[in-house]
Amino acid sequence: MVLEAAIDRICNDAKGRTEDGKITTFTAHLVDMDNDDQRITWLKGRGTVANTTDKIVGVVWVSENHWCALCICLTKWTYIVMDPRNDEATIVKVDTLFRKVFHPS
Repeated sequence: MVLEAAIDRICNDAKGRTEDGKITTFTAHLVDMDNDDQRITWLKGRGTVANTTDKIVGVVWVSENHWCALCICLTKWTYIVMDPRNDEATIVKVDTLFRKVFHPS
């Protein structure tokens, strides 16, 4: 419930911005796909990431035991991790994964 509430809040915030123009949604089966190539093909086929102008919201499977919400802001080149367990170790783990992409040394 907490994860769903976090994603809903981000989506509602995006809908309230007139400059965003468009929101693309997709079904939960994308999360259930167990093959990254299958996910990439699915997303590319719909232009989901290519057509993004500001934010991408998704989930990350952490430590093989729970999902965390992730919001990537392309215009500011930042990301936010929301952990329903509010676990600092999880946030550090996800931050470590994304830090190299967003802030390469």
